[in-house]
Amino acid sequence: MHKDLEIKEFFIEGQEQKKSHVLLHITEPTTPEEKREGYFFAIAEIENGSTEQIRHVQKMIDDVESGFYETEDAEANSFESTLEYINKRSHKVLQYEGSTVHCFVCAVKENQISFAYHGTPQAYLFFNDKKGYQQMDLVEEENKSKDQLFSSILEGEIHTGDVLYIGTPNISKLLSQDRLKNIVSNNSIMQAAQHIQRSLTGFKPELSFGGLLFQLKKESNTQSPQSSSNNTSKETNYRPTGGKNEQKEQNITQKVIVSLGKIITKGVKSIFRFFAKIFISIKNGVVALAILITNRGGQRKTIIRSIKRGFRDKKTSFKQLPWLSKTLLVLAILFALTFVGSISYIKYQEARQAEVQAYKNKIQAIKNKKNKAKSELIYEKRDKAISLLEEAKTMLSELKGIETEKDLQSKQELKKQIETQLNKARKIKMVFGEKIATLDKEINNNRLTKLGNNLIAFGSETTTMEIVDKNSQELQNKDYSTYPKITQAAPAKESESVVFLTKDKQAVTLDSSLNLSKEEFFSKEEANIADISTYASNLYVLDTNNNQIYKHSPIQTGYAKSNPWLSEEIDIDLSNAVSMAIDGSIFVLKKNGKIIKLFKGEKEQFQVSEIKPNLTTTTQMWTNSNSDYIYLLEPQRNRIVILNKEGELQHQLSSDQWKEPESMVINEEENVGYVLDENQLIKFELKL
Repeated sequence: MHKDLEIKEFFIEGQEQKKSHVLLHITEPTTPEEKREGYFFAIAEIENGSTEQIRHVQKMIDDVESGFYETEDAEANSFESTLEYINKRSHKVLQYEGSTVHCFVCAVKENQISFAYHGTPQAYLFFNDKKGYQQMDLVEEENKSKDQLFSSILEGEIHTGDVLYIGTPNISKLLSQDRLKNIVSNNSIMQAAQHIQRSLTGFKPELSFGGLLFQLKKESNTQSPQSSSNNTSKETNYRPTGGKNEQKEQNITQKVIVSLGKIITKGVKSIFRFFAKIFISIKNGVVALAILITNRGGQRKTIIRSIKRGFRDKKTSFKQLPWLSKTLLVLAILFALTFVGSISYIKYQEARQAEVQAYKNKIQAIKNKKNKAKSELIYEKRDKAISLLEEAKTMLSELKGIETEKDLQSKQELKKQIETQLNKARKIKMVFGEKIATLDKEINNNRLTKLGNNLIAFGSETTTMEIVDKNSQELQNKDYSTYPKITQAAPAKESESVVFLTKDKQAVTLDSSLNLSKEEFFSKEEANIADISTYASNLYVLDTNNNQIYKHSPIQTGYAKSNPWLSEEIDIDLSNAVSMAIDGSIFVLKKNGKIIKLFKGEKEQFQVSEIKPNLTTTTQMWTNSNSDYIYLLEPQRNRIVILNKEGELQHQLSSDQWKEPESMVINEEENVGYVLDENQLIKFELKL
């Protein structure tokens, strides 16, 4: 069984062929060797191009096809290696002033697609997903490179039923992207191509148009009907071909190259002999210098006399030379110095260019990973997309090289794009924080709760509450120094009050009139109370020392003596628990982000889905019986994580206004939340 493509092309020849020349090239594999490589397509438009330039573009397409199917290295990417070779000869296509080249080359193997482009060809992927019929623009930015025809290779996947449309850029002036989407979504591939053909022909255009559509068909055992030839090419006018004059030109060129080769060979030999003599002289000089320094064998005086004699002989010989010989000697020395300097400069330039090219290649590799991640997100492959983006982010942070101001700006922009895609893959939403109050730093309250329209800040090291009206934003302080310092709070919805627990395990209630009163409350002395919560007028206490949750029923004077809520047989570890929330079931949050779900004293299955970055230091949890979500606060990562009641990630909220939020209050009825961050009380939208 194999997968085939259904391919249909359309082509309209314009009235002004000199203004626009279109080339279409389709290769369907027929031999087993070709089928292993896949399908090859190319489309090109040359605007205001000469006959010679059109011939070069056609030759380039033919070379890409030949290289694609004839690469012998099984481990190499034949498409990529072929385009690297083509890029070295890009000047033959791009050297013509006043003309514009738009080109798109593409290889399809099974459901893998690789493509590259120059200029602004049209390329859209149409596909169905949960939101309906969608399209993605594969050409996001214009490739204006004057050095390379194809500056990058992009890769992705297509699925059964997806439609890839490729067309020349001027089609967009007559048919919008939405019109194309409507044509493709409501017709078969053949009908869509015929529809586009009729629509463009009806305009009686001056320019030429061309394009193709293909769709991955379902797997089958039969071979789809194909034309008698596996290679199809179309163009708007006659393609020039060479003849005898070209052969004569090639013969003359070969003779010139051979003559130049002989001259260069002789020159290289002469230079080699010259530098060999210099090397021998340097060697003798080093030996002489060593003897001068060490006076080995008492030969220092001999060497000095020899050097002086050598200088005298050279000086005498030089003076005796004819004027012409002296001039030639000086020129030869200058030539040698210039030659050495030129070689050194060329080597330096080559090294610099290699470093610059290596930098560009790394940048392109990072962009490729980013683009691949974007493709994975379309098909909801979040884990794969996150992995690719994290690799791209690491590569970018480690990237070093010769960087201009423009390079640094591009690098910073690329970093922002990667961060934006990472946030999307991780379901991170940035929210705007509105400051509604500034609390007193000296009081140093670090916990937050809610009572009616009031937000109440308290702390375990102070005896002053700070109360903020969320509507008027008025701030008032309330002293409770007659009571021990408060450690936990639990809003009691039924009685419209807040129950506070003090350091010495006393219960204090704040009513809707903001009056405090002590409540009767009995707790074990050895208990370490991590959190409290209310449900159906009962008070529940999370005790990490005794690995137990205690239930306190309401009585007229406060709360009755505690009763263990967890069954004795339950195997559970509450040692690192930090928070608790109740909606009928009890959810216990551990510091590492794990959640334990309990119902009627027994443990129930509950698994939090994978969250990136991982939860490591959560401090607070909120939910209730009216909410479909569970909210987790992680101050160190500056975020609030929102799960559904099955433990699946819905969103992660963060804000540039947050530094390290210490406590939160959620108000789903008004679709807002509040965080206490240092001494700032900040309001934000939940974006559910």
